[in-house]
Amino acid sequence: MNEATLTQQWYQNRNHISRRFYLGILNQKKLKEAGFATPERITYNQAKLNGMRIKAWSNGVLIKYEDKVEIQEKVDGKIEKKVVPYIRYHTVFNIEQTELIKK
Repeated sequence: MNEATLTQQWYQNRNHISRRFYLGILNQKKLKEAGFATPERITYNQAKLNGMRIKAWSNGVLIKYEDKVEIQEKVDGKIEKKVVPYIRYHTVFNIEQTELIKK
């Protein structure tokens, strides 16, 4: 197997709207264990904004997103830069768990 094939297999779960892959070993493991054939995921708010709704009794998967933000502070007349890590949690649903809202 070449590196491209391994990457495609590993990062197959992605967001249906942004097309970004969900990164992280634990995120990928949880998404894979959910047992859906389609690797497309969506959050509740994304579904609502795009005219979809989550089907009743659907269970989402909690994923963890980690990043860093750079903050500038003034201390004694000098500007200091600090890097602050943060964590966000999102519940995502498989695209098979959604349905279009009829208008």
